[in-house]
Amino acid sequence: ETAEDKATAVKTGKASVDQAEAAAQRLQAQLDRTTIRAPFDGIVSSKPAVAGSIVQAGTELMKIVRDGRLEVGVLVPEKDLAAISAGQPANIVDASGRAFSGNISSIAETVNSTTRLATVYVTVGEGSGLKPGMFARVT
Repeated sequence: ETAEDKATAVKTGKASVDQAEAAAQRLQAQLDRTTIRAPFDGIVSSKPAVAGSIVQAGTELMKIVRDGRLEVGVLVPEKDLAAISAGQPANIVDASGRAFSGNISSIAETVNSTTRLATVYVTVGEGSGLKPGMFARVT
């Protein structure tokens, strides 16, 4: 290689470094303008996303539990939905047999086309001792 070839290689390398630095600055500016918001106040219960991974809009980054309000999601057969409405009382029994009262807060707008089940949400009163992820029977 001649000195001229080496000088050209150095210039090409420097141009590549400059280009990479400019791209890094653009990405950092985008990151600085990025805000992650939750639809409600709560406590982070888990973080399924891995730091440094590339995610798209709508990707679950973390699970958030509403502070002070616990809901039980109950899968209900499509044929039983007509008898259920928001505001109705519900009885909840945890795995140890303790009973609690709650109210139906909402009913999912869609039914799973495969299982023919819809999710009914029951709000549990504070002090129940139930935690997110626990199993319960609802009637």
